[in-house]
Amino acid sequence: MNTDWKAKWIWHPEREKGKNDFVYFRQTFPVEREIASAHLSITADREYCCAIDGHIVGRGPVLGDPRFKRYDSYEITSSLRNTDREHVIAVTVYHDESLPMYPYAETRGLLFQLAINYSDGRKEMVCSDEDTKVYRTQAYSVGNRFNDSYWPEYFNANKDATGWELPEFDDASWQQAVPMIGGGNSLWGNVRPKHRFFPWVNVVPRDIPHPVRTFRYPTVVGYGEVMQKMEASAEDTAIRMSLEPMEPLSKASIRDIACLEQEAGVTTIMNSEPFESFDCFDGIRNATIILDFGQLLNGRLALELETDTPMKIDIGYAADLQDNRIVPYLSSRTQNADQYAARAGKQAWMSFNWRHFRYVQLTFRDVYAPVSITRVRVEEQSYPYNRSGHFESDVDPFNRIYQAADKTIRLCTADRFMDNPSRECRQYSGDCSSVLPALWTLFGNDPIVVKYFRQFQEAQHRTGLYRYSAPGHDNDGGSLFDHALMLLFRLAEYYDYTGDGNLVEEMWGGVLECLKLTETCLNARGLLENMPYDVWMDWAFIHREGEILTVNVLYAEVLRRLARVGRSLGLYGAFDDWNAKAQNITRLIREQFYDPDRGVFVDCMVEGRQSKNTSEHSNALAILYAEATEVQKKSVLDRYLSHNNEFGKGSPAWMFWAYAMVEAGNPEMAMDWMKSRFGALVEHGLDTLPEVWSLYGEQTKGYWRCRNSRASVQIAGVWVAHFFINQIAGVAPAEPGFAKISFKPRFGSLVHCRASVPVPDGQIVVEYEKTRQGELKFQLILPSERAISVDLGIRTPGAVWINEKEMTHEEGLIELENVKQLTIKVIP
Repeated sequence: MNTDWKAKWIWHPEREKGKNDFVYFRQTFPVEREIASAHLSITADREYCCAIDGHIVGRGPVLGDPRFKRYDSYEITSSLRNTDREHVIAVTVYHDESLPMYPYAETRGLLFQLAINYSDGRKEMVCSDEDTKVYRTQAYSVGNRFNDSYWPEYFNANKDATGWELPEFDDASWQQAVPMIGGGNSLWGNVRPKHRFFPWVNVVPRDIPHPVRTFRYPTVVGYGEVMQKMEASAEDTAIRMSLEPMEPLSKASIRDIACLEQEAGVTTIMNSEPFESFDCFDGIRNATIILDFGQLLNGRLALELETDTPMKIDIGYAADLQDNRIVPYLSSRTQNADQYAARAGKQAWMSFNWRHFRYVQLTFRDVYAPVSITRVRVEEQSYPYNRSGHFESDVDPFNRIYQAADKTIRLCTADRFMDNPSRECRQYSGDCSSVLPALWTLFGNDPIVVKYFRQFQEAQHRTGLYRYSAPGHDNDGGSLFDHALMLLFRLAEYYDYTGDGNLVEEMWGGVLECLKLTETCLNARGLLENMPYDVWMDWAFIHREGEILTVNVLYAEVLRRLARVGRSLGLYGAFDDWNAKAQNITRLIREQFYDPDRGVFVDCMVEGRQSKNTSEHSNALAILYAEATEVQKKSVLDRYLSHNNEFGKGSPAWMFWAYAMVEAGNPEMAMDWMKSRFGALVEHGLDTLPEVWSLYGEQTKGYWRCRNSRASVQIAGVWVAHFFINQIAGVAPAEPGFAKISFKPRFGSLVHCRASVPVPDGQIVVEYEKTRQGELKFQLILPSERAISVDLGIRTPGAVWINEKEMTHEEGLIELENVKQLTIKVIP
């Protein structure tokens, strides 16, 4: 809903603190009559958690550029039914200026507005303003934070304002909030709105659905004691837990541990005797419990407990167990541990930020009296995708890879696409773009896709280049040239899959600005060279110098796609010139970047000489988009099979090599490659797609090196879901929005397959079977009649029957009109 704002941006009167700032806000108000409806609109910079009368109603906002600040809306009528007492809006706001998300100074603040409509027709507004009470809590401190991922969270309940989120709390000692802007400029006399000023120039409604939040309970998979190696300081939590192997209980005790699984009863914890005799003292023994929440998830741990004396709980998180325990310290930027310092008495706590994990280890420190644990659970959060795509075949690894892509997308989606949820939660224009074709084949178009493109438009560099992350803090000099090209590549693809020209038109001005920049990087030969920004092109061993093949071919394909899309929508652009530039680039690639002695395309040309380096990357793009000859295509694949080690290898993020093998006429080779790479991952027990081919190490520099912090869940590899639909089942849009369909199946040695793909007006279903007699049977069911282009890729003699009518396949391509159901039989 759109809000007519009357509220003011507010903050604590003492604004000097900018790092890891946690501030509480309270606004009390009476409800004396029957309510018809109540709607709360709220946003903050940077994050908030909002409660009504102690019950959480929501968290947010969507992370993004504050110049386009999203706000959330909640229908809270049921929370205000009680008319015999005061109610309270209680908001925790977190802000951190120590790691800026944008190349300009951020401003902290809170903005909320509650609109109450009474049954008698009267209205009331409760707004953030000078009447809001504010308190800077000292209960929170946080550890090192990398990127925009989560951080180690240390909460000391002894320093907290207990019960502050409840109506009856006495906030007389709290300060009054102050507006974040005055009435206007005294020189000119103008008055600015209290809710809209820099950096919050635009305050816009949330453009994606709220996450689904559900509670999940654990299974106990281990317990015992550890000998404490270090003092229980918060900052060392992850290291301390990683140094302490678990041993059987001897001096510590855990009673009724099964109660943690049943959500009934009490589990009692006691460490070794704090006054143990010197004669038998052999170290402080801390009780520890390992919990399994059943699957990898994103969520917040919640504890309920009672203790007679203050104590501490170290909380370690992990995706898997190592030697039957959790090792939360993976690197200096990947410390997966929190600490909760309990006060005396009953209490409940939930982490402010979410974590990515399956297993949790609780180690109890400084316990001088029995501790009663009444409940441990996780508030799991997930983006509300609605899956309608499907793929199933007789090759089980393919089915599991497809399911792994689904699960990986879900885990890598919060209020944005994340590179990975464990270490690097940033939304990249390059890595994260591979989620788009996968998402279209699994879930169809979704509001988060439009938001993805808009956020890069909102954060575009003044130079014209798109930032490599949005939201992100890369400055005008620190971005990636190829990431910007990939964004344009996907924008054209978005139009093909959805038929939505409105977004393209909205972004077209920025597209032209980006292309203006690229033209300044063309040398006398018409090739990109000496770009003023870095080239990434996958975290892999590629020679990036001089005239780089990958960037030039990607650029040529972007020009072609944008010329086609721009013409289709009647937009402004030098389309003929773009196509001419693309044709010149691809001609030079075919003629001068091909090494006939080895039969491969090289990575680059430096001062007129071919690089000695070749890669999956360069050869893939040359085959797909540089119009490589049939001889060149065949020689590349032959060389790959005979001299595989010569090729720089792509990570799971590099989608184009598998597609290139199909384009070169060898889908069987592509499927064998899929089995050897992705199949090996699922055969080793992974049900998600990781950042690297082996979690033991990577070859990004051309040799093996250990990278233990690499993620087991990473979004860049999810393109495989699109590959199964687009390349194996062969379904693709021939015209925008699937107004016309291309059906080009390449099932190879598969015996049977069933697939479906969502389209704007429904779903396309494909079924395939290869009989024992060698007959091939295809069935295609469409949601409504449309034209279809069929290419079965068959060049051997035999009969082809389409809808009971024999057809010729000498030319390979069959054009059909007004098709809703298609049955094809190929008889050898």
